[in-house]
Amino acid sequence: MKSSLPTSGQVWPLKNNYKHMKLFVVVFIFHICAVTQSWAQQLPSENKTNKKYQRALDIRSSNPDSSLIYIHQILDWAKANKQTQWLVKSHKLLDELYYYRNEREKGFDHLVEALTISQENSFIEDEIDILYAIGLHYSRSARRANKIVDEEKLRTAIEYHQKAITLAEAHGFPVLASTGHNHSGVCLWRLGELDSALKSFQKSEDYSRAADDSIGLGYTLDYMGGLLDEMGQKSKAKMMLLEALEVRKALKDTFPYAINLNNVGEFYLREKDYNNAKAYLDSSFQLSSSKLYQDLAIHTASLLSDVYENSNRFDLAYGLKKQEIRMMDTLYSINRAKSLIEMEAKYEAAQKDKALLEQKQTIQQKELDLRKRTIWLITSAGLLLLIAGMLYYLFKRKELVAKQAALELKLAEERERANIQEERLRISRELHDNIGSYLTLINASVEQIPEMSPDQITDNLPELQKTLALSMRELRKTVWLLNNQEITMDAIALRLRDFFKPLNQNGTKITVRSDGNTEKTLTDIQATHLFRVIQEAVSNAYKYAKAQHIRILLDAREKICFSISDNGVGFEISSARSGNGLQNMKSRMTELKGEIHVNSTPGNGTTVEGRF
Repeated sequence: MKSSLPTSGQVWPLKNNYKHMKLFVVVFIFHICAVTQSWAQQLPSENKTNKKYQRALDIRSSNPDSSLIYIHQILDWAKANKQTQWLVKSHKLLDELYYYRNEREKGFDHLVEALTISQENSFIEDEIDILYAIGLHYSRSARRANKIVDEEKLRTAIEYHQKAITLAEAHGFPVLASTGHNHSGVCLWRLGELDSALKSFQKSEDYSRAADDSIGLGYTLDYMGGLLDEMGQKSKAKMMLLEALEVRKALKDTFPYAINLNNVGEFYLREKDYNNAKAYLDSSFQLSSSKLYQDLAIHTASLLSDVYENSNRFDLAYGLKKQEIRMMDTLYSINRAKSLIEMEAKYEAAQKDKALLEQKQTIQQKELDLRKRTIWLITSAGLLLLIAGMLYYLFKRKELVAKQAALELKLAEERERANIQEERLRISRELHDNIGSYLTLINASVEQIPEMSPDQITDNLPELQKTLALSMRELRKTVWLLNNQEITMDAIALRLRDFFKPLNQNGTKITVRSDGNTEKTLTDIQATHLFRVIQEAVSNAYKYAKAQHIRILLDAREKICFSISDNGVGFEISSARSGNGLQNMKSRMTELKGEIHVNSTPGNGTTVEGRF
């Protein structure tokens, strides 16, 4: 297209002066708009992005909310500038962040997004790493109570690990391939497929040795030793465990080395080779104690105590048991102190982030003033009104940014206050695990309130109040049990009558009788187990047996005897399934070194009897 503007030396015709002047003004205005827009949307440099990423990485566990703000800023920048590598890094870090926030499903969504980007851009190593992370997500979520596993989730985890292994082998990454075979081996082991797990560990070993990967080899040998021991191949298991020990010793990595010493000691203990068991367990105990690996030291002390007990060194066994108890008390104190320190760290981090956001807001305001002055200097008097309009546009734009920064600051403060409150609630739940179900029910009811109509809220309020009252009664009972070192049988009977008052008020008659030596005392642990067993039996009679009369008898003589009988519908013992309630009662009686029996026939009620 030919330019309509005159070349050097030409003169505009008079009749076209106005037309060409308008064209010149329009072109100049578009040029000013483009320059101004460029200034207003200056992108952060790579250096700034790296600093933000490092900051988010550093505080992801101590202050996840502030870390989340940084990551989303990086993510927005990466999307705007099509920085795919940064998109992958941001999504992977978001997965870690949501893991620390215990919002793993959200983290999983970001892993899937990172995987898609890696596959589209052929980031092979990132793709392998993400596939392993997805597999670990499934294997971790496969855990269930009583050592039961979700087989379907473990199979899915193996599928993702196998995809990553195939990629690693195809592109010549032996260390990554070794890692995948280790992950698959652990899943197969948990599924009980021991031969397949062994083959997977052997492949991992081959890759680690070929790549001279001592770190991966140490893990593999330790896994293989434990697996071979379980398979009954004792000599091979011993060889693997000892070699793993030597590898970790050469690496001078004290914590894994202490674990390996413990594992070798446990192996010898199972083989009843008490001399070798003592040597390795003692080395592990000394190392873990000196390095303050409290959990490992407590575990090893318990094993050493068993060694001494089996060697008839009861004095040393007793001393280690006392030391184990002291360490457990110390660990509890340390954990409480850590909780307080973490809370303080979160508060301090929030204050720092608040200062950073305020500083950012100030800098943005200064940049706004500077850009206004710059624009004023480069404009001409003839375009004063047009430039004034542009300045107004810029002012409004930066005013919006400043308001957004202020809102982000306010949001960060509110989130931090919520975090501190949540931390307090978490510590409370740790101290009162037994009221967790009530609190969960209350929380679920409260969360539904925004979706309820006023009538629904009125209808549900009594049930919510009832649940709250029950949780308070449960809390008072738990605190009473914990605050008394010794409790008489008479006091237990009194507490049972008080605890079951609501059931009496609902039409079920519950009587509690105490015979024998009613002043006989129980320890707080014995009283807690007895109370829980009776509570479970009465609850079953009330909920399932439709009993109208429940009798509780406590008899304290040479042994503590008790019975709970009802006039409910009864059931056939031979055809009844053993549920969690009965299992829990049996488990508590086992800890009391006692016994429990359940007698029932259809139509004649049920009787639960126990003694310890």
